[in-house]
Amino acid sequence: MISILMFTVEPLKESDLADMYAEVQHSRAQLGILEHLLDYSAEQFIQHYRTMMAEPRLTIFAVRVDGAFAGVVELLTESDYYGLGGWLGTRYRGQGYPVWALRDVLDRLDHRPVITRSPRPDELTGAVLARDLEKLGFQRVKTDAVNSYYRLTRT
Repeated sequence: MISILMFTVEPLKESDLADMYAEVQHSRAQLGILEHLLDYSAEQFIQHYRTMMAEPRLTIFAVRVDGAFAGVVELLTESDYYGLGGWLGTRYRGQGYPVWALRDVLDRLDHRPVITRSPRPDELTGAVLARDLEKLGFQRVKTDAVNSYYRLTRT
């Protein structure tokens, strides 16, 4: 039997926030990048993301697998570059979803360079992983004690 998963990347909507909160709570042990949000109540979490969604330079994409909320890709649009970030819940890791989600968002962008970072140790954070960035053509430009920084230059 062949099983085909439905994979979508769409702009985050108000109606996604409760599912997002539930996925964060389910994956909280591995979401070090969201440390500042892990102790928020559902109401505080939803209000935080409502505020973020209102930021005109920020687009947050909901990543869903078979309709279930899996994570987000966040895109900051500046005049001369894009900033990219995101996370996936624990049960969605190691299956190629980060590359698919990032590729989907990258395909929507113009020629401006894209910058991002990969926290270290990347296995514990739930963040965009270095190996996924490298599969997409990102080049490491700098590393410090906490992060590796990457850039994708496109024509």
